[in-house]
Amino acid sequence: MVLTGLVDGQMRLWADAIYPRVSASDWSRHQHLLVDDGIVRMSLGGFLVRGIGERTVLIDAGAGPRFDLPSALGQVVTCGLMPGQLASLGVAPADITDVVFSHLHHDHVGWASVDGEPFFPNATYWCHELDWCHFMESAGDQRVVSALEPVRDQVELWSLDFTLVPGIELSFSPGHTPGSVCIFLAAADEMMALIGDVAHNPIELLIDVPGPGDLDPHRASLTRTFILQRIRANAWICGSHFPDLQCGVIANGGSQWLWGPCLAGQTPQRAYAHGE
Repeated sequence: MVLTGLVDGQMRLWADAIYPRVSASDWSRHQHLLVDDGIVRMSLGGFLVRGIGERTVLIDAGAGPRFDLPSALGQVVTCGLMPGQLASLGVAPADITDVVFSHLHHDHVGWASVDGEPFFPNATYWCHELDWCHFMESAGDQRVVSALEPVRDQVELWSLDFTLVPGIELSFSPGHTPGSVCIFLAAADEMMALIGDVAHNPIELLIDVPGPGDLDPHRASLTRTFILQRIRANAWICGSHFPDLQCGVIANGGSQWLWGPCLAGQTPQRAYAHGE
């Protein structure tokens, strides 16, 4: 099984706008999570999983060819990079057999379709039924509806945790959205937790601060606690907005975020690439 982070774009966000409840003293203890004074860098993107038989799995579909951000929050530096990232790996959109959504915010479904046509024509799109109900039948976010309506016939809804293929488990993790999901990868003695937006930045795991856009902050907090308890010591963790989609570990009793030995600047592909 080989995991590769696919960066679709980059954002530079004002820390005090995104995390108004994180104090200056908190940031001083985790200064390495800021790229400049007062700036948090977040990626847009998803993850490619290969080496699992005939399946090629995409986890989250990025923000798509266009993405806007209110100027009060920060700026979008780049966007629309995912197709090129796939091409550089020799993967065509038609090669993707499964698209797994961690949730249905528009920056995770952007490449589901393009110009009204499925971008991954041969894929099954997996979505928790509570998110589908909320975003497609209740909330009416037109960006999400526009992206997903063309693939409606390819969508499979689910409600109970299940194993997509051996080594890939989908786990209901609500709070950020009604049907948020974590994806657990396991092979040999290693585990990787792809946590979607359960945490947008490691700061949310270190001090349990609400994340931007959490629809139910209390339940999101309970989910973060549960996820950290489930992940055994030194398992890799990565979120869909972690800088450059770098994975890391929580260490020192849950008080420190480490990129792991010799991992600074590396992508999940190099951190988690081994035989099935």
